Amino acid sequence: MPTIIKPRKLGILTKVERRGSSATLVVSALGLFSLLEPNDFEPDTALWPMAIGEMPAGTIFDAAMPKPCGEVLVAGFARAAGAEPVPALALDIALGSIHKRLAVFGDRVWRQTAGGPVFEPPRPFTEIPLVPERCFGGQNHPVNPLGRGTEAARRVDLGEIVLLPNIERAERLIRSAEDTPEPVRLGPIDPAHPSRRAMAGTYDDHWLKHGFPGLAPDADPRLFCVATPDQRIEGYFSGQEPYRLAGFSAEHPVIEGMLPGMRVRIFIARAGGLFELPNVLDTAWLFPSAHKGVLIYRGACPVSDIDGDDVTHVMLAYERLADEPRPVEHYAEAFRLRSDPVEKLKYVLADGALSPLPDPSALERRRLARMAHHESQRERTERAQRLVLRDALDRAGLPAAFMPNLPPAEPPPAWMPSPEEIASDEIDFAALFEGTQQLQAQMDEHGRELEAKAYAMANRGERFRQTGELDELDALLAELDLPEQPDLSATALPPDFKLPPSTVNPEAALREALQRFHSGPGAALLAPARDGLAGAQAAQRDDLLLQATTGDTGTRQAIQLPAEAEAASDKLRRAFPDLAPPGQSLDDLLGTLLAGDTLPASAEPADPKAQLARASAQLDQLEPQLGEAMATMRRIAPQPIHPITPLPPEAALRFGQAIAAAKTAGLAGRDMAGADLSGQDFSGLDLSGAFFEQCDLRGARFLGANCTGAVFAGADLRSTDFSQANLLEANFGTADARGARFAGADLRRAQWLKSQVAQCDFASAQLEQANFIETDLSDVSFAGARLDRITILRSGMSRATLAGAVMESCALVEVKAEQLDARGLKAFKLSVVKLEAPGADFSGAHLQQSGFHAGCDLTGARFDGAVGMNGSFRGARLIRASFARASFNRVDFGEADLSEADLALASLKQASLGKATLLRADLFGANLFNAQARRAHLDGARLLRANLYGCDLSDASLVGTDLTQALLDKTIFGMPSDAP
Repeated sequence: MPTIIKPRKLGILTKVERRGSSATLVVSALGLFSLLEPNDFEPDTALWPMAIGEMPAGTIFDAAMPKPCGEVLVAGFARAAGAEPVPALALDIALGSIHKRLAVFGDRVWRQTAGGPVFEPPRPFTEIPLVPERCFGGQNHPVNPLGRGTEAARRVDLGEIVLLPNIERAERLIRSAEDTPEPVRLGPIDPAHPSRRAMAGTYDDHWLKHGFPGLAPDADPRLFCVATPDQRIEGYFSGQEPYRLAGFSAEHPVIEGMLPGMRVRIFIARAGGLFELPNVLDTAWLFPSAHKGVLIYRGACPVSDIDGDDVTHVMLAYERLADEPRPVEHYAEAFRLRSDPVEKLKYVLADGALSPLPDPSALERRRLARMAHHESQRERTERAQRLVLRDALDRAGLPAAFMPNLPPAEPPPAWMPSPEEIASDEIDFAALFEGTQQLQAQMDEHGRELEAKAYAMANRGERFRQTGELDELDALLAELDLPEQPDLSATALPPDFKLPPSTVNPEAALREALQRFHSGPGAALLAPARDGLAGAQAAQRDDLLLQATTGDTGTRQAIQLPAEAEAASDKLRRAFPDLAPPGQSLDDLLGTLLAGDTLPASAEPADPKAQLARASAQLDQLEPQLGEAMATMRRIAPQPIHPITPLPPEAALRFGQAIAAAKTAGLAGRDMAGADLSGQDFSGLDLSGAFFEQCDLRGARFLGANCTGAVFAGADLRSTDFSQANLLEANFGTADARGARFAGADLRRAQWLKSQVAQCDFASAQLEQANFIETDLSDVSFAGARLDRITILRSGMSRATLAGAVMESCALVEVKAEQLDARGLKAFKLSVVKLEAPGADFSGAHLQQSGFHAGCDLTGARFDGAVGMNGSFRGARLIRASFARASFNRVDFGEADLSEADLALASLKQASLGKATLLRADLFGANLFNAQARRAHLDGARLLRANLYGCDLSDASLVGTDLTQALLDKTIFGMPSDAP
């Protein structure tokens, strides 16, 4: 199957037509357009839903075969103008030289009178479908058995109620019950119609031996002209014919215009290079009720492979007929970019090189509209920022004077498409992709700078905590205030740096951990701010005492702020680095709060004590919000967040002892990150929402515990027992859970990113929607587990067991699973891609609608007695695999390598083995009833006593194949031959 390269506004059909030993590749390009504004093609994704909704049921849209002339096909509805009921209306179809007029009537019936049958007046209607059931015909009619009105005179005499056809030719209306007009047909003629059967050719024994499965050599090319003769032209359409369509649309009773005027270019790539195929516009499908049309351009070329496999790529493009054709070199470069393994990601959706040249004025209009949209977005962003800040100031009780001067918001990049461009599907994806890459590179670089600065600051802050040296604090504040990024090469720490526990004060670390445990992460994060406010309140009391002593209450500048105020200022600066607006220091701001300076007239008078009280209340309100936000982030983070610095062993142990003593008070939602909880028993406890990040939980017991939403990221869970625990939505990112037990646990929606889970026991566990990404699952047992909608991505499962497990809608992608034990596995809609599982054992497994796709290595795997249906092993490596007594009916083994495989007594009814390799395979007694094995390689295979009834072995290689006692009734052995 060739790789398709095309713009989104062209659809494609490909087919290989075979005649004897030769074959022709036919490429059909489909262009959907609007009949109301036929200026360009539209995305092909809208084509098929529209066509299905407009065509009569069972209609073949296109046979993808060449036609000797152009033709127009019509489908849809007859609709009254303005949706006002009418008894009849006229349909008018005109395209180029084709002109056809029809009359459409409401429902009518024949009525017997003294003078013979007469029909009643038509009933008013607003819509009638243009389907065979509404045209002349009937049960015994040779052309239209679905129609109405045949044998009217006889049937009326018998007292039957006989309907007249709703759709008739305007030039031959039914006047009498004896009339037998040719049924009206606007769409494709049925293949059983005598006019088409006469062109099909001769299919006899000679064809069966020398021509099957291709067309008969005497088939008339007009066989694929499916329109009635009055809807065909001599030659082909130019692509710019005028059209007129009346009576099909309530909103547009008359639709007029011209075909879009496009030239399609078709290219194929094969070993010799890129070649262009001449093409013609041979079909115009009109759907006037939907205001749409489809043009079909067709090209063909001979191929050396009977399935066209010598063609590697097919590329489509289109141009305006009014423009000069682009040179072939242009398309050769477009093909190179679209097929290059590196560049194609950028150009796969960039259709400019494969689409008409844009109008320069239209490009300029789009550019101006995009810039206007970007400017509007920038203004909206600035207004939103100010509203948010204003709201924050109001809640804090601060006046507008504290509003900082915001830097101007950055407008979106010039390559970012506007909503209008997105809606019209006129996006420059190449520019978008390249711009996104550049932006990502800038963000990555900025992130690395911030990371380096953060680690340097953390280093200095930690040293200050340990030494108390003011030089360290000054250096930290200097780094904070630098207008440009400093050179941090001397102080930056590696990303995985953690201070050694020995350098951390155990008492301080324990106090911080206990504060997190008792008050939550929000309180711990706001502790510096609360300390600052407490210092400010103490300073205020001292300041009032000073004022009482000196009698000076009017001039704040004359008073030296006490040391407590400066300490509070330092803490506030660290807690709220953006509190002071540009041009004002935190000392000034704190002084204003302490001394009670008069605020601007627009603000309420500020009482210093009230201001500090409001700030404290704000912290009370912020604390739970901040705590919940931090908790949410930690629950989904793929790596542990707390503690930032590992607790020293002594502090971790004492923290664990404190937690053990607090069990009776409840541990749900508690923050226990970093604690040494090894060997502790949490069985049966409510631990929902608890945080165990980086905890030492070796040998701990959680039997039957409620750990819903708990976070175990980075924890040491070796030999921990979670049997029967509720671990719904738990986070095990980067955890080391080797040897842990999860038997019978509820692990629905649990996350395992880069975790170590080797030798774990998940027997009988529930793992619905759990994800294992880059996780070591070696020697893991999922025996009897329920795995629904789980994903295992880029992980190892060597020697893992799925014996007796149930898997539904699961995906295994890039998994290495040597010696996988999947005996008795029950899988439904299992999708496996790039599985490396040599020696895997699926004996007795049930694999319904499951697929092992290309890239799967199942060398030596065992499927003995396994059952599968409607699945796939297409392209899989199954060398020396065993399917003895297995049942894989209607399963796709196409292009799989089954060399030396054991398929003895296997049931492969209606299986697809096309192009499969079965060299020296053993198919003794196998059932290949109606199987398809075209071009299969069966050299040296053993088909002794096999059932090959109706099996298609055309073009198969059967050198040295043993067919002794095989059932060969209706077996197809068609081979390419030029013999008469």
